[in-house]
Amino acid sequence: MAHDSAAPQGENKAGRTITVADWERLLQWRLAAIPLAAGLVVVAVFAVAASGISLAASAAYGVFAAWLPTLLSLQMAARTIRFQFGAPKALAALMVIEGIKIMLTLALLLAAPKVVAQVNWLALLAGFVVTIKAAWVAWWRVLKKVA
Repeated sequence: MAHDSAAPQGENKAGRTITVADWERLLQWRLAAIPLAAGLVVVAVFAVAASGISLAASAAYGVFAAWLPTLLSLQMAARTIRFQFGAPKALAALMVIEGIKIMLTLALLLAAPKVVAQVNWLALLAGFVVTIKAAWVAWWRVLKKVA
């Protein structure tokens, strides 16, 4: 049974057919899990290296401020791409989603002093940057497999 490579389908080890929707969910969670894991490594490093909890809490908030908007934008993009017909509508919707992601990220960063008792901006930035870079690496790995 041959399958078209544009619509990935196949059978898993249990013999169940893997649908396009299954691949989409797997892709979304992989793109969300890799940055979260990288960010949690940064939080663990700060937790072990720091004498107080403020560095680890700041790093964790930085991870959260990068990861949550990414997760939400992945979910919105998957729904948008599935239901929009035509490239112009899909592109416009993705631009709106990216704008929402940027606004949510800024709101989370501006709320940091109210959420974290003693914000260490360097630790927060470290968690934020590592999480964003890991998301880029995840996208690169996925696109490399598709190409």
